[in-house]
Amino acid sequence: DKVVKVILIIAFLRIGITFVEQFTYPVYYFANRTDIELENGIIREVEIRSGFRRYLISDTFFSMFAIFFYYQKLIERHKKKIIWLILFLIACFGLYMDQSRQFLASTVGSIAILSIFSSKYGLGGKIAFIALIVGIYIGYNFLFSELASKTTEELNDDNIRVASYAFYLFDYWGGPLSVIFGNGLPGSTSDYGIEIQKLETTLHFYRSDVGIVGALNIGGICTVLVFFFYYFKVVRKNWSYMELYQQLFLISALLNIPLIFPITQGTHYKCFWASLLFIIDRTIYKKKY
Repeated sequence: DKVVKVILIIAFLRIGITFVEQFTYPVYYFANRTDIELENGIIREVEIRSGFRRYLISDTFFSMFAIFFYYQKLIERHKKKIIWLILFLIACFGLYMDQSRQFLASTVGSIAILSIFSSKYGLGGKIAFIALIVGIYIGYNFLFSELASKTTEELNDDNIRVASYAFYLFDYWGGPLSVIFGNGLPGSTSDYGIEIQKLETTLHFYRSDVGIVGALNIGGICTVLVFFFYYFKVVRKNWSYMELYQQLFLISALLNIPLIFPITQGTHYKCFWASLLFIIDRTIYKKKY
């Protein structure tokens, strides 16, 4: 419970800071995406998408966690409904400010899947999901028109992510053993590390952008199998003991793996997953015994 509270505190802190820093630019102290000085000396400012600067402080999954947590509260609790609704809407606003298309899609997608196919949360869950879809439909042009047009442009153009997929899936391997165990994590001063850095800076081929393909290239088939083995061995057998918000996050992670694979993301995401798996483990133990 204490770990959950800490994650929620971080979620709302980053939402608040992201909102405040929309008005303080060019002065800002917290950002994962910052201004970049190009080779010609010109400063490329923090990206603006749908009117919001994308600082991505600590990344978007904190807002997703808060959305799922308060979505469960809205369905299960009869008291403090207004408070849960307000916190749920703030978390949704935080997710929207980050403008991360894959996280937006997987959040709605996971709620849809569980609301439609799970009988455990019955009518309340279905009503909440229908209300969410109606809200998205009504405000779609205002909320998502820029994201939709950007996605269409990328699909019509020669998408760098598609090229990156093809390169790391078919071309960049050290031999049969690297297919099994991966190429590994690059040291910054090693030949391998320098080569990866060049691929990222010159061609913009980031393995973190190509999800499961990047995971295969870094950790091989073994690493990917470990991830899915957790779902097969732990999640499948203990699904009924998990809280709704935990189930939602696990579903969203599966929906995200074409673009975002937890095990091979940055340290912040790995730490978050370590915390999440600890929470899930304690929940299963508590409900079982």
